[in-house]
Amino acid sequence: IVSRPEGLVTEVCEFLGVDPLRLDPGRLLRERIHSHEYPPIPPSIARMLAGELLADLRDLDADLQHPYTARWVERAENLIQTPA
Repeated sequence: IVSRPEGLVTEVCEFLGVDPLRLDPGRLLRERIHSHEYPPIPPSIARMLAGELLADLRDLDADLQHPYTARWVERAENLIQTPA
């Protein structure tokens, strides 16, 4: 996706039987979809979710060993440690 996004869009279009030239893959990649902002999660709910999901996040991080999952674990741990 990162290294060749237009090629991926073209391949998906071809797989679906859609003419990629009619869709203009470059425009599709520039257009933001669902780009509206959401209100932040209230801190009390964020702490509760972090507590409920921390074990699963740790398991996911152990399996994937990816910087994103490591940050998710760190964020959940920080939320749990933050005083109410």
